[in-house]
Amino acid sequence: MGYSAGARNKPRFDWVQNLRSKTEHGRSRAALSDLNSSIAFALFWRMAQKHLLPEILDDFTNYMSSTEIKRMDANGQIRVNSKNGVHPNPTPVNPTNDVPNSLAEDHYIKPEKGCPRPRIIEHTKNELTGTYSIKIKDNVFTFADAELAPPAGVMGENYSRAIHDEHQPHKWAISWTISRGNVDNAGCNFYLARYGVRVQMDADTMVAWRPDDLHGTSLPKAEPDDKDPIFKQRGMAFVTSPRLPGVWKDYIGDN
Repeated sequence: MGYSAGARNKPRFDWVQNLRSKTEHGRSRAALSDLNSSIAFALFWRMAQKHLLPEILDDFTNYMSSTEIKRMDANGQIRVNSKNGVHPNPTPVNPTNDVPNSLAEDHYIKPEKGCPRPRIIEHTKNELTGTYSIKIKDNVFTFADAELAPPAGVMGENYSRAIHDEHQPHKWAISWTISRGNVDNAGCNFYLARYGVRVQMDADTMVAWRPDDLHGTSLPKAEPDDKDPIFKQRGMAFVTSPRLPGVWKDYIGDN
């Protein structure tokens, strides 16, 4: 989710294209998904700021401030201030009867029935901040002047990968397991091979690690071709392609 460095044979700083459509209806739904995802990652970042050590947070903050890279702004639906790179207001999309205008000038999005309308507005602080609301069951939580998330992240279900290492433009990565099915010995645990550590995953578990240390996961208790397994573990993570700062530098150089 967020901003991408593009294909290796055609590098380009741009918003990810996970959902593509040639119809206005489809484009509006994709824009709504972009906004909701950006809000989810903004909440994730706020949770990380509350619970993680300064060493980890400073690593992300120094990376973003030194590059002045865009934050996760729902592909321009969230206005940004000049210090971090103003980009033009998005072009409004004509809404269909049942899909809201995701790029309307007031920057409101109409969510599912019964949910408040999230709003993100521009502020003049050096940090990229906004105000948005999230409804969880019958409770509405509003975050005013909240810092927006780092530019890139991933979401997944039943993610698993053998022991490996990775390289990023910053030292740390952060994951947040949002939900986990109530199945005994279901796997999908996190391992730091260098230290012999297993993190036994559960819902609402946050892990920070250095990707250049060998790490990986165990397999989930689910068949690979089962599209609706009984066990589901869902989560999100802040991870960054090492190519992203370079294509960002080229992008601002061309603009």
